[in-house]
Amino acid sequence: MFGGVFSFSQDCGVAIAGAVGPVIVNGIEMASNASVWVKPGTVVEVAAYTEGSVAYMAVSGGVDASAGLSVKRGDVLDIGLPGGQGMAKPFRLDQPPSSLMARPLRVMRGPQAEAGFESLMRDGGVVLAERSRVGTRLSGEPVAFEEIPSEPACWGAVQATPNGQRIVIGPDGPTIGGYPKIAAVIAADLDRVAQLREGEAVQFALVEREEAVADSATAIKEIEKRVSLLRALARGV
Repeated sequence: MFGGVFSFSQDCGVAIAGAVGPVIVNGIEMASNASVWVKPGTVVEVAAYTEGSVAYMAVSGGVDASAGLSVKRGDVLDIGLPGGQGMAKPFRLDQPPSSLMARPLRVMRGPQAEAGFESLMRDGGVVLAERSRVGTRLSGEPVAFEEIPSEPACWGAVQATPNGQRIVIGPDGPTIGGYPKIAAVIAADLDRVAQLREGEAVQFALVEREEAVADSATAIKEIEKRVSLLRALARGV
């Protein structure tokens, strides 16, 4: 979700998490990364983000997505009935999501590192306008290389291109490709890639496989801990 104005026609709980920016409920600003109980006629506005680039809205009862994932102005989305008696109480995350933390992206060396890995580590890159769930483009210095036969690629792979730009493959990106893969963002930092903003300067830090595996396991435990906390809050525990 990249912002918008939403009008509700029934009682439900609404939670917004991810990018930080003003969330305005019936003209009153509420905290980011928090939940609120709304009544029929309530208008929720998600304004321009000040940190991060993507936020997510959850509605108690769920949203009928049978019409597709693309939502435009004027669309009416059916939502289910919230279970139980609704949320025990509105709540706010005690700290911002880890995806918003300012830090270098941790990477492992790729199978074709000779096609620009050293300059990637030295210079980093700047996020360009061409970014989506398919991939994120970064500025970079041109490096001479030969394209390779198409081979498997994965989410987080950093590809070098002939014009010097680097592409960090996203979750909806290609599964094969002929551009050299000079690095791979570790699993623990893939959420950080999703929140990069156009024009943001990005630096990289090299880690070895053992550290990447350990950091990813820690990240999963943190997610599980937060999910357990949110479930407890929803039950009023």
